[in-house]
Amino acid sequence: MRYIKQKRAKIGPCTICKESRKLTYDHIPPVNAGNVSSMMLISAMSAISGKPQEDRPLISQSGYKIRSICADCNSTLGREYDPTIGQLCAAITNYLESPLSLPAQATFDTKPARLLRGVIGHLLAAKLSPDTCLVDQQIRDFLSNHTRPLAPNLHLYYWLYPYPQIFVLRDFATVFETGSGRKAAFSSVIKFPPLAMILSDVDYFHGLPDLASMSHFSIDDPGRVHVQFRDVRPRTWPEGTEYSGFVLMGEAGTQSIHGAPRNS
Repeated sequence: MRYIKQKRAKIGPCTICKESRKLTYDHIPPVNAGNVSSMMLISAMSAISGKPQEDRPLISQSGYKIRSICADCNSTLGREYDPTIGQLCAAITNYLESPLSLPAQATFDTKPARLLRGVIGHLLAAKLSPDTCLVDQQIRDFLSNHTRPLAPNLHLYYWLYPYPQIFVLRDFATVFETGSGRKAAFSSVIKFPPLAMILSDVDYFHGLPDLASMSHFSIDDPGRVHVQFRDVRPRTWPEGTEYSGFVLMGEAGTQSIHGAPRNS
């Protein structure tokens, strides 16, 4: 298993805008979602397979971060969308830490259009090698215009993720159970406490709610996310081969990163 990296050259094409500029580190998730601790980074492939990589894990002293986007795009994510991500994460975490018995489900107020753009913006920034694949271009189009909904072939399903590890796996293919049987899907996963999300082209995913169903909302329209607390999925679900049988990935997948707090 080869050594992983978390940065590109200091100057190059930004993964979001694709302009050749000085590149900055993007915290994934944002700092205001608690991503500030020292992290031990290994390749996502190593984490999935259980096989150690050839070199020692990379240590990131201030959270899970990747140098891949320009200062302007980084600033836009931080100013326009990260506060919404941070507020939702804090609300769910506070709820989980309550001494009261939790119901099976709870709803949380948010601004879905900002939340959706923030999550998939960071998911795009997590890609070390910018390319022109259809999904990435659809994400760029969505980020470039506040009035534009997400492409109808894309869905962002979410579920509770009460684990300290941060995990990103870009552009992988596998087979999932859908409402009409097993179906091959092209997907990307992003996980950080307290939520995990999968961006996929399947129109049904294990009955999970789809944040993309609110992508037509205006940028500051209020909305709610519904989180299930009783049916907690395993940490490696759904990308683990024990659930799908196989995972196919290209360069973006092999460059994806798994991060664990150094004290875990």
